[in-house]
Amino acid sequence: MYYGYRYEADGRYHAADYIESAQEIMGYLKAQKRKHPQVRITNSDDHIIAETKNGHIIFPEYVAVADMLDEVLEDPNYDPEKFVRELAGSNIIYEGYLPADKEDAVYLLQSLYSQYIRYYKEG
Repeated sequence: MYYGYRYEADGRYHAADYIESAQEIMGYLKAQKRKHPQVRITNSDDHIIAETKNGHIIFPEYVAVADMLDEVLEDPNYDPEKFVRELAGSNIIYEGYLPADKEDAVYLLQSLYSQYIRYYKEG
């Protein structure tokens, strides 16, 4: 059992939304991330398990990368500058080459996703 909290810019938040399963979390984040300045998902122990800020998933990082990958794949017009802004908005620190095309962006995101998953499994 999980709870979704939608915050307004002044810090007030709406009553918690009940989220039944882990499978529903990503859909909730995607549906709410651009409607509210901040969204948090907590578990039944009130630990934050996912968070968005200003339209970007920022925690956990592998979910942020998975969300970016979905958006890159859905967008027919890849824009390298937008890609960089999305990385920064999701608090993903990356100092390597910047993908010039969609194929390179997908490869980079898949690599980052694998690294974050490995990190979470080890941590």
